[in-house]
Amino acid sequence: MSLFSNPGGQLAVGRIVIGIGSWAVPRLVERAFGIDAGANPAAGYPMRLFAVRDLILGLGVLNTSGDERKRWLQAGLACDLADIAAAGVSAKDGSLPPGAALFGGAAAVSGAALGLLALRSD
Repeated sequence: MSLFSNPGGQLAVGRIVIGIGSWAVPRLVERAFGIDAGANPAAGYPMRLFAVRDLILGLGVLNTSGDERKRWLQAGLACDLADIAAAGVSAKDGSLPPGAALFGGAAAVSGAALGLLALRSD
């Protein structure tokens, strides 16, 4: 069975790719999110913190099964729901441009939807 044939595998691989990319080239990911890294050179640090979270969540799903895998999926879903809220708050308070908040929120909604599908299919 391929990793890409089920929502949990798809989500895990996506999280691992995002985690590695965000750690290795945070400036590139910041630009994708609409963050002006030039205006805030320290932005790479929180991006790398985010990277580790996604990498570990992805590896946790890939390397477990049964109830343990379910707990990893639930932890990822909780993070995605918090990310959706963070995008909304950041849009409202102006700390992120509307496009960046929309992109970040949409990415989190996608992760949450895939996480729900994975929980349902596991």
